[in-house]
Order: sequence, then structure tokens, then C-alpha cells
Amino acid sequence: MRIIFHLLGQVIRRLFQGPLIYYIWILILLGMIATGLWAYESQFKEGLAVTGMVDQVSWGLYIGNFTFLVGVAAAAV
Repeated sequence: MRIIFHLLGQVIRRLFQGPLIYYIWILILLGMIATGLWAYESQFKEGLAVTGMVDQVSWGLYIGNFTFLVGVAAAAV
């Protein structure tokens, strides 16, 4: 158990070490995550009209792509 805590401590320490470009990249990724969460929350509050998914064609494209990507993920496993 001590080894696991030691390893976890080293991982956390290495997360905060790096050049400036590393921190810029992390900030860009965190910004993308925040934008995605904001968009999800907006769609949850106001409905699918926010994303334009109110007709059958957009739903068909959405479900078709979703099914395809689930198949790709299953094939990767």
C-alpha cells in the first residue's frame, strides 16, 4: 500500500512540472472542457432547439453517427 501512495505522489508531482507550453496546452484543454460543459448545460436547460436538432434529418444523422462510433469503439476493443 505504501508503494501505491508513493507512486501516486510522484504522478501528482510530475503533473505540475513542465515548460510554459505545457501549461498553455493544459489551459487550452481545460477551456475546451469548460466550453463543452457550458454547451451541455445550455442544451439541458433550453432543449434540443439550441443545437437545431428539432427535425428528423438531424436526429437521423445524430443516431447514425452515434451507432457507427459505438461500433468503431467495439471493434477497437
